Amino acid sequence: MKKLSKIFAVALALVMILSMIPAASAAENSIEFTVDTLGLDAYNAEEVSKTIDGLGVAYIQLGSYGDGIQMRDKDGKTSSFWNTTAINGKITKIEFTYSDSKSTYDNNNMIVNFGTTAKGADCAKTLVTSKDSKTYTITPDAGDFSFFYIEWDTGYSSYWKSIKVYYTETTAGGDDTTGGDSTTGGDNTTGGDSTTGGDNTTGGDNTTGGDSGKFGDETAVVAMTSVMVVAVVALAVLVIGKKRMI
Repeated sequence: MKKLSKIFAVALALVMILSMIPAASAAENSIEFTVDTLGLDAYNAEEVSKTIDGLGVAYIQLGSYGDGIQMRDKDGKTSSFWNTTAINGKITKIEFTYSDSKSTYDNNNMIVNFGTTAKGADCAKTLVTSKDSKTYTITPDAGDFSFFYIEWDTGYSSYWKSIKVYYTETTAGGDDTTGGDSTTGGDNTTGGDSTTGGDNTTGGDNTTGGDSGKFGDETAVVAMTSVMVVAVVALAVLVIGKKRMI
């Protein structure tokens, strides 16, 4: 009987250990936009449409003069950038990295919209730059947003090294989960025909966060199956032991 009790105790311990295995999250993907991927040169007065990594995007009044993706709001000419076809999943965040060759100030810089349709604005966030910061992460509120729409309308120019959109890919048989690294820090900049200065308004929708796991759903299934198997074995051992004692 003592031997059976030990076996049962070991089985119960295994169940408890396996039950502590964290649930798996969906893998996070990303698509990055730079001067090269967008094929920028001088400012485009008319709307330009492209397909990048299978995603349809469009922009107007974006340009490149050696300092990254240049956006402006000048003389009635306002830059904007958006996707025209839905991302295969939901957007978890957008990371903006400023040009290495420019510097910036504390300002409310641009509106980052998230939506369920092209140019949709179901969730609007404001990107707030700060002096001595280089990378900014904008995270939408909870929702299945597969479209972004970025508007630069602050009266001066900005220069971006890259704009990186993170998303969890839609897979059959399960919900997407959000996560991923988000960071702030470094030197952010403005220049060229931009107007410098400006106070940073309170608040700001830039967010930071920690790491999130990138395991597939299979991990969770295996873990739960193992728990069930061990529990059944432990119960069977206990029942058999009792029968033998009768």
